Amino acid sequence: MDSILNLVLMRMAQGYEEQTTIYEKLYELTEKQCQCLRSSDVDTGGLLELIGQRQELIEALEEANAEIASLKAEVCEALDLKKFNLERIKAKVPGPGAESLEEAFFSLSCLLAKIKEQDTANVQALRGHIRGTSEQMARLQKTKKAQRSYLPVPTGGGALVDYSK
Repeated sequence: MDSILNLVLMRMAQGYEEQTTIYEKLYELTEKQCQCLRSSDVDTGGLLELIGQRQELIEALEEANAEIASLKAEVCEALDLKKFNLERIKAKVPGPGAESLEEAFFSLSCLLAKIKEQDTANVQALRGHIRGTSEQMARLQKTKKAQRSYLPVPTGGGALVDYSK
């Protein structure tokens, strides 16, 4: 039984390792977004293209995770666990499968931390650009309002007809 579970755990680790390449592409896109946001004149079209590419990668990750979820359920059922917990699994099924899975989790967690850090910086940069644009719009509206106040008031042309009489 342990050997079968080790094979299942190794298959899970392999699935996570395959996801690593997708996460690396996701990180590359996150860096490209950062470069796009660093420029004073943000290319909105390019930024939207990068966001679309990221969404495609996220969908691919969701599909890959769906395959792994069934393996997780099998492991939990075989070991009578309510929830997937690597420490408990390693205690019940020591071996290369659990070790491979732990290594895969570690590499993914490092990569996810880098992505999250870059995303946080990107969100702050984007908020800065939005704030700057809002301030520009407010100044523009104020200028327009001031210019309108100097325009001559139209005379004549308007008449009030009283139909009540």
